[in-house]
Amino acid sequence: MVNGNSVILQIGEESVWGERADCTEQIKISQESFKPVYNKVDEGLATGGRGAGMKQTMGIRAEGAFSTLFRPDMGLLLKCLCGVEESVRDNLDGTFTHIFHAIGTSVSDSLPSLTVKVSRIVSNFAYTGCKIGEMSFNAAAADYLKTDVTIAGRLEESGIQMESLRPSARKAFRFAGGKVKIDGEEVADVTSMELSYNNNLDSETQTTDTGDYYKESECGVRNLTTNLEMLYSAGAERIRALLYKTDNTFAIEFVYTSDEKCNGVDVLFDSFDSFAQTAKKIADGVKYGEDESEENGIIWEHAGVQYCQKGAESEEIYTFTGDTQTQIECAQTATDILKLVKETTDGKPYTLKIKIPCNQVSEASANMGGLETLKQTLSADAVDNLEDELVTFELTNDYSEKY
Repeated sequence: MVNGNSVILQIGEESVWGERADCTEQIKISQESFKPVYNKVDEGLATGGRGAGMKQTMGIRAEGAFSTLFRPDMGLLLKCLCGVEESVRDNLDGTFTHIFHAIGTSVSDSLPSLTVKVSRIVSNFAYTGCKIGEMSFNAAAADYLKTDVTIAGRLEESGIQMESLRPSARKAFRFAGGKVKIDGEEVADVTSMELSYNNNLDSETQTTDTGDYYKESECGVRNLTTNLEMLYSAGAERIRALLYKTDNTFAIEFVYTSDEKCNGVDVLFDSFDSFAQTAKKIADGVKYGEDESEENGIIWEHAGVQYCQKGAESEEIYTFTGDTQTQIECAQTATDILKLVKETTDGKPYTLKIKIPCNQVSEASANMGGLETLKQTLSADAVDNLEDELVTFELTNDYSEKY
């Protein structure tokens, strides 16, 4: 007898829509619902007998969904949800930031497609031409950051070979590492937070060119809805009054920080000046090396001196001195630089940031429903101001390549 714990789900990006790809990631799931859909239609005519007439298949497609926990290395899902990944940003501290945003509306703009493979032990199945229709991010108290992914696909293939893969070893993000900001200010005492991203795929267009199948799914209007629950307080009431009782727009940012850290990089110095210049370049995000014309990484030797001062000619350049009084006066500056260097060598945590620059509240209430602590709910929808990106995902991890 097969039980659910034996089921395996793998995904891989397709180079051509609908053509089965090798999978590159295996995802641990709590449920899945992938299946073929055969649109069977009867003639709708009287049979002259006691029952309905025979049916015939008029269309074939695939659909499904799965639920999992969101981890710091799930950039491929974000790429397929949004459609655009910018160049990877090297943070010079052992981490890399991947930035994703929604595709445009031109004829050539199309979401990436996936092959999803599911092993149910008795047989293995591949679902090709899969595009993400909707993806939600949910976190509640004492729980993980959960994600539900809904997919529209082309067809189901059976009897296929699964890849030899292992699930991610990274820890999932948790509610305890999450924060919500409205117009840059952290919202206090949030008890649950949810973001739903819907691509509104057109997945049921059939033409004379598609035969029994359907055309490639394409995006419609992108709908992003935020749902927050927070303890009712003067601050919560102020948010309700300012944003719900008006038509004001505002920015929302979700920030999730993992318990785990990426591997750091060594930062060593060979002189007073090298110590300061190196720290300055780290702060400015400039990649450098022993020879600044080459990107060789951080390879300085240490001289044991930990104090510096700003140069007289420029407030942006640090220089060093051995004078005791100057060292004392500049101790705070040195402490700040040393803190930066320590964070770089110890490693930075994995993070996920979701930025939605323009939103409007659609509902906000704080009603008593029992004797428990009073809470306020708030729902907001993203609106397009035609200037900023509709949404931006920033995933920081230790993977240096684009997804």
